[in-house]
Amino acid sequence: MKYPYLHIYLDDDQNLCFAKVERSGESSRLVIDVTLDEMKACSLTELQEKVGGTVIGLLRVWNKDLFADWE
Repeated sequence: MKYPYLHIYLDDDQNLCFAKVERSGESSRLVIDVTLDEMKACSLTELQEKVGGTVIGLLRVWNKDLFADWE
């Protein structure tokens, strides 16, 4: 597995969480959390675009060489 990598999960308060694992054997570190109310304020399409954009955005930051030629 390539590091860092991303965990996406719902926490006990039903927040959508994005957490980063930097190295093998390390615990994840919360990067972004979105409340259930914030998610419900969006249409499903908007939420899908935001979540997808967040995932790709984080991966681009962590893997600049792999995404260098994408606009």
